[in-house]
Amino acid sequence: MPKPQPSMVAINPVIADRAGDFEDWLRTVLVPATRDHRPEQLDRWEVLRATKEEDGQVIFAFFFYGGEAAEWQMEPILAQALGAALAFG
Repeated sequence: MPKPQPSMVAINPVIADRAGDFEDWLRTVLVPATRDHRPEQLDRWEVLRATKEEDGQVIFAFFFYGGEAAEWQMEPILAQALGAALAFG
């Protein structure tokens, strides 16, 4: 079954030297937080990583399927999972 058109696309440039750390953070923090606190969203987003760096940055593109833009804000998910002090400190 094909995925519906994205309801939001977010482009996130990451310093090339930190791109691996960012990927690790996605896998070890954001995905588990989403699974635990927003399981209905888990299969409704994906992230793609550029294969080459440009100007010292690697681009990550996030595609979110369905819902409103506010539904896809990471801050509330991270605050639920980590507590406000860790999520924003």
